[in-house]
Amino acid sequence: MSSNETTEYWNSVADLLSSSRMSTLSSEQSIYWEKVLTDIIPKDPPLRILDIGTGSGFLAVMLSRLGHEVVGIDISPVMIQCAYETAAAFGQRIEFRIMDSSDLDFADQSFDAVVCCELLSHLPDVRSTLEEAKRVLKNDGIFVVFDCNELTTGQLLARGFSHCRYRDVQDLDTLNRGDTLYCLSARKPTRNENEDLPQVSLLRRYMQTAKKLIQLYQNWCKGTDLPYPEFSVLNFVSRHARGARPSDISTALVVPPQTLTRILAGLEEAGYLSREISSRDRRSSMISLTDEGYTKIRPLQLALREIEESALTSFDSDDLADMSVFDDRLFQALESAFSSVPNSE
Repeated sequence: MSSNETTEYWNSVADLLSSSRMSTLSSEQSIYWEKVLTDIIPKDPPLRILDIGTGSGFLAVMLSRLGHEVVGIDISPVMIQCAYETAAAFGQRIEFRIMDSSDLDFADQSFDAVVCCELLSHLPDVRSTLEEAKRVLKNDGIFVVFDCNELTTGQLLARGFSHCRYRDVQDLDTLNRGDTLYCLSARKPTRNENEDLPQVSLLRRYMQTAKKLIQLYQNWCKGTDLPYPEFSVLNFVSRHARGARPSDISTALVVPPQTLTRILAGLEEAGYLSREISSRDRRSSMISLTDEGYTKIRPLQLALREIEESALTSFDSDDLADMSVFDDRLFQALESAFSSVPNSE
């Protein structure tokens, strides 16, 4: 849909949407809205807030009633007129301007917060709008999105936002349809958070998830008589019928060589592993599982598989396929991005 077509469409539905929003502002729903907004956006001190795609001014009026200084923008002139009428009806003085969300006419870092409601799913160019929202936000400013479609943090992380928080706000009816409204809030990183490198946000996100997962496995291993590092080594070696080189184990499990040497020595002493020195190179060896090692690790592997399978029962095959496809696409996208970076040499 072109810019003109978008403007014409919202002009045509402005009166209907304005009437619906006016009824919400006058109903008990406004209490729920004010509670959610107060929880997400700090009230003290009053903030300068930009409402992108303000429509009939519903969210702008709500924020103004909470004491904030609000500027609302919309691509539709009719919507802007409705917004002024809405603000006047509720005794609020708010600045509204006709403007395209992908090309904001505001200076960098001129707002403490940026909000939008049911906007992103209607935009032909979401990326530009997100980039503009980040540009006009102050460092550590908050960006809040309300939408009927369930949101993901991927696009915000890719644009360099951080501290993404997701929630569904079931007490909020949108457009009086009774739909569930989802809320996603994020912050523009401060300078010391390296806001120019969105990959850092992705890396941090996955590292935090990995740490939490490892902690679960470590806690589970405490209930056995095999510590997590030893379990990981035996589990890895058991999957290599011909044995595994220490260097391969170290790389795969991200274990420092000196630490791995200590772990291997302990497992060999316990009789769980055997080592075969290469006849060609005395410095090279292959680590294999002994019968005692197999007897030790196999029951734990079976027990762990039951735990993992029970955790996946809430996912259907489509969910699992989507997870796999997302991971593959993310890796390919990152691989392409890294490969396009010029060699510093």
